[in-house]
Amino acid sequence: MNKKLFTTSILVLFSLLLFQTGNALLIYLRPPMMTVRLNTSQVVQSSLYIANLNNITLKIDANVTGNITEVINIENPSFSIEPKTNTTLNFTTKSKIPGTYTGEITVNYITNITSPIALPAKITVYVSGKQPIKIEYPLQLIAGIIVILIIVALLIKKFVRVKRRGS
Repeated sequence: MNKKLFTTSILVLFSLLLFQTGNALLIYLRPPMMTVRLNTSQVVQSSLYIANLNNITLKIDANVTGNITEVINIENPSFSIEPKTNTTLNFTTKSKIPGTYTGEITVNYITNITSPIALPAKITVYVSGKQPIKIEYPLQLIAGIIVILIIVALLIKKFVRVKRRGS
C-alpha cells in the first residue's frame, strides 16, 4: 500500500509541475471594420465600443495608423476601464480635401499581469466634395500687373491732354 501511495504522490507532484499557469484576457472591440462617409464641409463623430469582460482593470491606449491620421482625431486615446464595464472610444473625422483614406485604430489592452494585447479596427473614410481652390500669385506677377496699369493710366491721361489741346 505504501508503494501505491508513493507512486500516486509522485505522479500527482509531477503532474502539478507540468501544469503552467495561464493568464488570459477577454478583449472586446466593435466594430472590427468601419466606413465613414462625409463631405468636405462636415465633421463626423464616431466611436468604437470597448468592453472589459475581465476581473481586473485594463489600461487602454489607442493610436491611429495609415493615411487616416490626416483626417481622424481620437478625443481621449488613453484611459482605464474598470472590470465588467464598457465604454466607447470617441473620435472625430474631418477633411477639407476629398479622397479615400484608409488605416486602422489600434487599441492596446495593457495590464500588469500579461503583455499588452493589440486589437485593430480597420477604418475607411470617403471624403466627397470640391477641393477648395488655392490661388497663389507670385509677387512678381502682381507687381508687373500694377506697373502695366500705371503705364496705361499715364498713357490715357497723356492722350486725353493731347486731345484737349488739339480741340
